[in-house]
Amino acid sequence: MFIVGDYKPREGLSVPLLTALDARGEVDEESQRRLVRHAVSGGFGADILFGMGTNGEWNRLERRRRARAMAVQADEVTRVNALLRGDGHRTVELWLGISSSRRAEVVEQLRDACRFGAHAVVLAPLAVADMGDAVAFLREEVREEMDRLGRHVPLFLYDNVDLSVDPRVPHIRTRDLKKMSRIDFVRGIKVTASRKVMGNYTRAARQFNLMGSFGIYLGNPQVAFDFFDPDRAGVRRWIERVLFHYALPVGFVSGYANLWPREWQDAWLSCRHAHRERMLHYQRAFERFRALCEFTGARKTIACMKVLLSDRGILGSGAVAEGTPSLSAEETKRFLAVAGSFERDLQAPIPERWRTPFAPVASAAPIQVEKAPA
Repeated sequence: MFIVGDYKPREGLSVPLLTALDARGEVDEESQRRLVRHAVSGGFGADILFGMGTNGEWNRLERRRRARAMAVQADEVTRVNALLRGDGHRTVELWLGISSSRRAEVVEQLRDACRFGAHAVVLAPLAVADMGDAVAFLREEVREEMDRLGRHVPLFLYDNVDLSVDPRVPHIRTRDLKKMSRIDFVRGIKVTASRKVMGNYTRAARQFNLMGSFGIYLGNPQVAFDFFDPDRAGVRRWIERVLFHYALPVGFVSGYANLWPREWQDAWLSCRHAHRERMLHYQRAFERFRALCEFTGARKTIACMKVLLSDRGILGSGAVAEGTPSLSAEETKRFLAVAGSFERDLQAPIPERWRTPFAPVASAAPIQVEKAPA
């Protein structure tokens, strides 16, 4: 758990963790632990693990299962960080999502996340049906709960049009974001949006709180590659005119990094170092894998990732939560038949250290995890 003060948003790759479920739809603890270790990949994968986001199916799971997954993720990150420190690697941060359809449950989940030891929390204000004034909610109810807990923890906003309950307000208004960013514990935003929306946020970045204390994370890898590619026609002028005068993103978020964390860490570093050839390789790979996860017009990315992780022995099941598009037996067979060749093409031109090993990493000995609230 970090205490807000001198906290600076962590740079790098954020992996929005899948929630491991068994055939009954309950949280599969051992699979969840294996996935955490796989995503960290011995210090060469995730810089940040983001639990209970969209990839974690938070909006498909009731609070009991959300809290159970959060507790397991937090405990395993504590264990993994002890190993990373011993090996001389930088530790990872765990951010836990506290979004819900109700304000009261957001506060309850904030309490859960703090109890489990999250380094930061993430909230999608537009996903809360009874939110009302989000600025007032953060200033009053969330601050009051943090005061009651005795510590202010970093809170990151989550902006995704797919989560907005009001189609008239697809994104957080810039004027509201400016106000929220002045709250001491609000330290950044994860944005899944177009370049235009990103431009609005980066133009406002100079008005955010302390210099360097508000981080912008790109939730769309395609936008990330455009952001950092200085040779793409038209984009360089846009970047020079808009971005370099204000703020560059400090990291990006890739759901596919649940599968290939080392490759996506390398993709992030390639962006930061302007390694255009490598960037283009990952950009094409992203587009290709996205297409592999579409079936008869429906995108089934979460199901595809879980099926492949199950096939590779990381997850015990490819089960998704009720309401998440699943794969039929035929679709599973077809997807697995092409996933191997995709992975070979993905890894062929990159150095060995950035090729994710798929051998399951043994977890620490099972322990008693605090029971989730009913």
